[in-house]
Amino acid sequence: KTPLPTANAALATPSATKPVTNVPQIVVPSVLPPVEPEAPEPTGVAQPNPGLLLEINKPATSVQKPTPLAVTAELPQNTGPADGVAVSMIAISQPRVLRDAATTITQTQTNPDGVKNSDAVPQGINEAFLDRELDPKVWSARFELESREVFASRSAIVKALHIKPGMTIADIGSGTGLFLEAFSAEVGASGRVFAIDISPRLVEHLDNRVTTEKLDNVNVVRNDEKSLQLLTHRIDLAFICDTYHHFTYHKNMLNSIFESLVPGGELVLIDFDKVPAKSREWIMTHVRADKATFRSEVEAAGFNFIEEVTIPGFNENYFLRFRRPKL
Repeated sequence: KTPLPTANAALATPSATKPVTNVPQIVVPSVLPPVEPEAPEPTGVAQPNPGLLLEINKPATSVQKPTPLAVTAELPQNTGPADGVAVSMIAISQPRVLRDAATTITQTQTNPDGVKNSDAVPQGINEAFLDRELDPKVWSARFELESREVFASRSAIVKALHIKPGMTIADIGSGTGLFLEAFSAEVGASGRVFAIDISPRLVEHLDNRVTTEKLDNVNVVRNDEKSLQLLTHRIDLAFICDTYHHFTYHKNMLNSIFESLVPGGELVLIDFDKVPAKSREWIMTHVRADKATFRSEVEAAGFNFIEEVTIPGFNENYFLRFRRPKL
């Protein structure tokens, strides 16, 4: 398969570091080991702030050897990109398979304003999916079984989405492709499905399924933790199933989804209902917030809440429908 052209090269290139100024005669540019500070003598002279120390030479005033003197010095600040991540974008030029967004993903990134909005997400929640050794067969066995509510109720879920031929759907957190075949059939030859995931191995698995099953109206996209990576392409329906609680940067992702939806487009959120004294321990420890919190976060991103849909067979899950306001 021929890789598609990139719309942008790496967006962020570390800029030159501002040199330290006014630090005399640096001899050893390294951090000294910590020492117990001695009590200052009552000379009335202000003591230097304890901090990172550099060894410099005190200019000699006699034949004696220079005496090392420890002084506080301001170290250079990194003026590179806020996240330290170079993000390449992808261009969609054919209705087949897109290669990944070539994005380095970490779970310690911060927003451009320096505020991390995912502190409540369990640490390492996405590590297994980012593992290059992940076995898709193992996850298919976990995800695609009757004891999983969304699998057992998949037909009712698809029906409740009200998909029409010609629509464009983003299956966000597509995973092993549970809804891939159904979505492809529902939108028809004139429609399109974006199967989106952050897992490199699951993206390969989805790619293989698209080829093997000849799903010509499905595009596979590897996104990052802050964006769908759909560029200017617009969608009619954003579908997030058992994935929202994995969003480490839910504000960024919701903004990306909002911008990708056409005015009047819908977002459907299916997730686990976290209810104290009722939900299983796994849900209580794995899912960061309850239904009311997730709903409020989506509404805060500019979406209008439409309804909660009753899905037969749902006991631990819920189905919420939102809409991007029309212009």
